[in-house]
Amino acid sequence: LAGFCANIVAGFVADIDTWIGNDNTALPTDFRILSYDNRQEVQYKLRIIRNRLRENHDDILNILKTYENSYSDFIKRGQPEKFKNFLGLADQYYIDLAASISSNTHAINLLYDQTKRWGKQLKSPQYFELIDCFASIYSLDLSGESQQGKTGTAAA
Repeated sequence: LAGFCANIVAGFVADIDTWIGNDNTALPTDFRILSYDNRQEVQYKLRIIRNRLRENHDDILNILKTYENSYSDFIKRGQPEKFKNFLGLADQYYIDLAASISSNTHAINLLYDQTKRWGKQLKSPQYFELIDCFASIYSLDLSGESQQGKTGTAAA
């Protein structure tokens, strides 16, 4: 079961990482003409989102690994303690797992919708909208950098 779930999670992460993990697609098409402040904001937000995606993925895999290891110890080694502990916390593991998978699924569906509508490479207005939606999905505060002039361009 854990291996099957891990494969599903890997598919989710591969889909979103293909877009956000690649600077050729993850940066807005008009990145080079954005003001310096807006380029800094893009890079800041992208770094935060990438880190959260990795953390989310790791959280999912850790829960599945905890289950797999405890179950294996119980069945193969006759040591039920870790599995009993896992079952004792199963409700919290389930909530954490469901929240993480749900967040990833929502983010991927949003990404598919946006890239279908606007193409794989987004201009800054669509880009900021998508990134802000990702921040909402993952409960991130991206206000650490200036939010002024999200679509502004550098003076010619």
